[in-house]
Amino acid sequence: MDYLLPPEYTQTLRILHNQAPSSSLSDVNKVIKQDLNCDKDELFAEFGDTPIGAASLAQVYKARLKNGEVVAVKVQHLTVRAHSYVDIKTMEVLVKIAAWIFPDFKLLWLAEEMKKNLPQELDFIQEGHNAEKMSEIMKTYKWLKV
Repeated sequence: MDYLLPPEYTQTLRILHNQAPSSSLSDVNKVIKQDLNCDKDELFAEFGDTPIGAASLAQVYKARLKNGEVVAVKVQHLTVRAHSYVDIKTMEVLVKIAAWIFPDFKLLWLAEEMKKNLPQELDFIQEGHNAEKMSEIMKTYKWLKV
C-alpha cells in the first residue's frame, strides 16, 4: 500500500498488516466448520491454540495432519467475508463524495481496485492454486519450500 497512499495513511493502517488482533479459537472452529463442513479435529491430529501470525483478513496456525505432516493453516477471520461487501460500498461512496467536494481528488480508481481485488484476496482456494503454480515454477530450487 505504500506506493498507493501517502505515508500518513499507510503508517496508521500498518497495524492491519502485521499487528492485527487475532480471532478466538471458537471463531476459528466456526470458520473451519462453515468452509470445510467438518470439525478441525476430523482433519488434524494437532492444531495450535494460538496463531503464529495474524493480519487483517486471516491468521495462520501450525497444525499436524493425521498422516503426521506439519502444515500451516490459514483461517479467515469470521466476519471478514460478510464485512467486505460493506467495506467496498463504503469506500465507493466516500471516494465519490470526496471527489464531488474536491474535484481535484483523483482517487476514484482506488475504489475500483478494491472492488476488483478484495474478492480475490478473500478467495483462499485461488490462493492455494497460485501456491501450487509457484511450487511448480520454483521446484528446481531445492532450498525453497512452497
